[in-house]
Amino acid sequence: MKNLPIELEELINSDWQMGETKRIVHVTREDGSPCSVGKNAALSVVRNSDGWWYKCFRCDFHGTIKENFISSEKVEEALEALKTPKQYESVAKISLPADFNRMYEDTTRGSAPMFAYNWLWKAGVKGQMFEQFVIGWSDTYNRVIIPIYEYALFGVAVTKKLIGWVGRDCRPLTKAERKVDKAAKYLTRKSQEYKRIYFHAPVQSSDTYVIVEDILSAIRIHSACRVNVFALLNATVPIRLLLALRKKKIIIWLDADQIENVLSLVAKGSSLGLDIHHVHTNKDPKGYNDFAITQKIKEVC
Repeated sequence: MKNLPIELEELINSDWQMGETKRIVHVTREDGSPCSVGKNAALSVVRNSDGWWYKCFRCDFHGTIKENFISSEKVEEALEALKTPKQYESVAKISLPADFNRMYEDTTRGSAPMFAYNWLWKAGVKGQMFEQFVIGWSDTYNRVIIPIYEYALFGVAVTKKLIGWVGRDCRPLTKAERKVDKAAKYLTRKSQEYKRIYFHAPVQSSDTYVIVEDILSAIRIHSACRVNVFALLNATVPIRLLLALRKKKIIIWLDADQIENVLSLVAKGSSLGLDIHHVHTNKDPKGYNDFAITQKIKEVC
């Protein structure tokens, strides 16, 4: 393999989308002589399904880098990292509400009202889930606040970017009271650089990805059977998301009223060569206990 210039190593360890092209300044040619001058971005790098393709239009330095590339200088660092648990480095793309207060299973540690805890407990969110998913409360918004992170692997480092949050109005109102109140159940905030965001539970080593509608269902599935889970925050499943998971086992588990949509997606995904399946139940995932959730996933795996 050619010796990669340091600016290329730094680039492939940055976060960018499939098919995106970036141009950077290529300082040194393969033989060590200077290439670009000043700020001339002559090196083009394209992110593709297998990794990266690069070419310098000044000195014709070109080649491909596989997805799991790691430079020789980082081998020792990689081996050492395997001996220790991965630690997430947090990066904020957006701020949580100024009065965001963490919630804990021990209600005496937080300042959230009991109806907020009752809403979470009813969905089976309990114990360490409060801390693992950084669930909190905001008096300003009068809502439970659940942060939305984007997880990415950069070489041996693991990062999570705070890209948005969802606030859920969980007051115990009747349908008539809510109709008069007119407050939306969900309030979503996201970083401006994202057209759409998904709730992604912390990355697991599993090749199985489950797609659901709501965050609490994602939390429950992730905690019950240790698979990767996306919550769409609505019922629309973009084909682009499915294609991004084309080398994985995909399971779609939406609410019961979405069965026609789900079957259409499974048929379309299968025609594209995806390993795609679905779970159909009368209740959404968070309405089942951990054993039932695990069994439903196993039935299609």
